[in-house]
Amino acid sequence: MAEEMLRRNLDRAFDPGADFPNRLLLSRTMAMLNADATTAGRWKRRERSRLGWPLPPMRLVAIVMALVVAVAATAAFLALHRFFAPIPVHTPPFKVAAPGVGVCFSACFTRDALFVSPTVGLLIESTTAPCDTTPCPPQTSVLFRTDDGGLHWNVQHSWKPNDQIGSLIASPDARELLIIGGQFGTRTSLLYSADEGITWKDRALPPGTGQAVESGCKGGVCSQVNLQPEIYFLNPREGWVLSQEQSFNVADLFHTTDSGAHWVLVARIDIKAQFNLDLVTGITFSGGWVDHSGPGRLMFQNSSTAWIILGNSFVGNLAGPAPLFRSLDGGVTWQLQRIQSPPGIDPSDSVLWTVKFFNDRDGVLELKQTMLGSYHYVYTTSDGGDHWSGPIQVHNVTQAVALFYIDLTHWVGLPIGGGWMRTADAGRHWDVTPATTQFGSGPASGAGLPAPMMLDWPPPWFSFSTPSQGWAYVRVPNGAQSTGITLYETTDGGVDWTPLSLPELG
Repeated sequence: MAEEMLRRNLDRAFDPGADFPNRLLLSRTMAMLNADATTAGRWKRRERSRLGWPLPPMRLVAIVMALVVAVAATAAFLALHRFFAPIPVHTPPFKVAAPGVGVCFSACFTRDALFVSPTVGLLIESTTAPCDTTPCPPQTSVLFRTDDGGLHWNVQHSWKPNDQIGSLIASPDARELLIIGGQFGTRTSLLYSADEGITWKDRALPPGTGQAVESGCKGGVCSQVNLQPEIYFLNPREGWVLSQEQSFNVADLFHTTDSGAHWVLVARIDIKAQFNLDLVTGITFSGGWVDHSGPGRLMFQNSSTAWIILGNSFVGNLAGPAPLFRSLDGGVTWQLQRIQSPPGIDPSDSVLWTVKFFNDRDGVLELKQTMLGSYHYVYTTSDGGDHWSGPIQVHNVTQAVALFYIDLTHWVGLPIGGGWMRTADAGRHWDVTPATTQFGSGPASGAGLPAPMMLDWPPPWFSFSTPSQGWAYVRVPNGAQSTGITLYETTDGGVDWTPLSLPELG
């Protein structure tokens, strides 16, 4: 009986993915039990054949010996397991702030909250070091989840100190999650979860990613910079990596459909031939630094259609502000897309800021002045990018506006001076809400959002799931030294905002 109980406990404890020392110890323990059972069986058979029945005293001795062996084996297993088993990550204490109360005034920061529905939301929060508090909290990142629209939060997972966590994307039901671009040691990694963020699998980028290194010297001081790859995922499973080779003029495009568990090399793109960019020569900046990075920002509309926006350094190399390329074969070949220039602008002082598609046909393209300037235009398409509209000027261009595109016709925006603006007909008419509060105040009734900090421009984050439902971060000051974060929700398209709660690491 004792042997059978121990065997069942070991069976439950055995994990095929456990570390090698644990598997070795378990196998040796099981071997000891098998040997004990075999020896006892042979003794019983010998006694039964010699005497016809087992002697009670000898049976008692055998049972006692088996118990001693079992206890000793269990003690040895537990003792060694302390040294070989992974140390569980301790989830630090946290508190949930009252609605509208700021969190993370020092020694921590929050990443963009991600709501997949009006009730289900996710948030990653991390502590930082050095810090001004005593004792200083450990550097830890925690994934929180809310199921009641941000009133209460629960811990899904916490990462050990010094793990730096990147951006988060989720499936529509928030069951599958992917963290992109986290730095683990000296390499860029991906993290994938199939159970709402409770357990995670570490996935690497394709071999050879990030091999290009550029160097420059100024005043006798030289330094090197690794050219970071472009990473884009349509969902937690399907994504692409575009990485330059050391020659600078060739980029490798990789594709995965299983969250980075396996990668396929789709193409080796000749940047000079495809984009007419000489990255070997590069762009020389003041001070002598030569930039070889490129070609630009990558976005996939679906599994076969992709877009690249060239970096602003190369806008002036083209006729008009049209540094936009499209691929219809999964990124193998690329074609320049001609965009109608807005009247009276300098192409070298403009940049395509956003390309976003809502389905296979409807999309928007955003053009801005490079600095906080005097023009802001949007183009639309309803045929997958075969044709683009003329430039649609954004209302109130005397001040910068951060826009969020909900669908082809519904857009919302936060002016740099606060307030709110929205359109339901793709920018032909705008509903403008004047600002009544400045930075440091919460949203006032019927007045949109307060003005953001200049250093936070574009705003840290606001997002909408429908033309009426949205969420926004609002910074709040703590004296003159630091600012915290609050979270608000709107159900009327951004005119009125209701405060929600946020968790804060203790």
